[in-house]
Parts: sequence; structure tokens; C-alpha cells
Amino acid sequence: MNDVVMVSERLHVPDNARVEVSGVGHDELLRIYEELDLPGQKVELYDGRIVVSPTASRQHIRIVMRLYRALDDLCGERGWESLPDIGLYSAPHEERPAPDLIVVPLDAPEYDPCHIVSHGVLMATEVVSRSSVTDDKDAKPRTYAQAGIPVYLVIDPLDDPWTVTLYSQPRGARYETITQVTAGDPLDLPEPFGSTLDTGVLLD
Repeated sequence: MNDVVMVSERLHVPDNARVEVSGVGHDELLRIYEELDLPGQKVELYDGRIVVSPTASRQHIRIVMRLYRALDDLCGERGWESLPDIGLYSAPHEERPAPDLIVVPLDAPEYDPCHIVSHGVLMATEVVSRSSVTDDKDAKPRTYAQAGIPVYLVIDPLDDPWTVTLYSQPRGARYETITQVTAGDPLDLPEPFGSTLDTGVLLD
């Protein structure tokens, strides 16, 4: 237990920092993840690493909530719900990513109260920050494709102009189709959505 306390203390980082733990075996990594207690910080396990992210910025939260509202009517019609900042459980590697927003059926299975089983997820979304840009565009597509999530959406407010990238048709560790639009343009969401997202609602 003492080694976990030491790891926890090392991972208490400033709000604007990002910390990763890697280089240990899977079982040890999983044990550390499950025993960490870092209130106010986002802790994920994916791509063979524990990733601790700082508290989201005001702009980041605004974008997530704008997408949440944009999907609200569709979710209501389909018997779905959109959930911000909830973890996923992805077998067989027992990964625990935590997208900024997911869309799931109301009866999507839970692994535990804080994690949705990934095979029940219809869409995962990440909003890019300076500390997450590489993972959101490289590691996370692999993670979510392997989890079988049919749609992965990346909103990048660091691009000028902002971009929205849609990954679909997962196959193995990659998505077969990648579509990018400038924020403000319509984006066609494939099945199971079969609808068009007005990405202009995401803009400041």
C-alpha cells in the first residue's frame, strides 16, 4: 500500500500539468490505477499508460456542453443519453479511457458505477487541449477503434480555424473512414446516428 501512496503523492501535480505512468507490467499498472485517489484530476488507463490530466478549462467545458445540448433532441428520440466525463471499461486489455462525452443507449451496461462497458458506446468525443493533442489524434483513435466504438469525434479549438474530425468504421486498431470539417460546417454522422451535426453550435 505504501508504494501506491508514494505514487499518488508524485501524481499530485499543478492544475496545468499532465503526468503519465508507464514502464511497469499490466497487472501493476491496473493495480496502481484502481488504488489512486486524485480528486479533481482526470485519471485514465489506456495505451499501456496511466494518464493524469489537469482540470478542464472553461472553454473546454463550454464546448462539451454545447455538444451535449446539440445532441439532446436526438438522444431523446432514440432512447439514448449523452454523458460527460464518465469512464469506459474496454476488454480484453482492461483499459479505462475517459472521453469528454459519450453517447450510449439508456440501457448500456455498466462495468461499475463510474465506467460504461465500451461495447455499449455509440460515440466517444474528445475536445483537444495542448496537453492532449497527440493522444486525442493518435492513441485515442486506436483505443476507441479496438473497443469497437462506431463513431469517434475530435473537436480541436487549437486549429485555426477550429476543426471537427469524425472517425468511423472501426476495424482492428484503426478507423477506416476519417472526415474533417471546419467548425461551422455541417457534418454527417453515420449510423447508428444517420443525422447531420451543425458544428457551428460548438463555436464561441
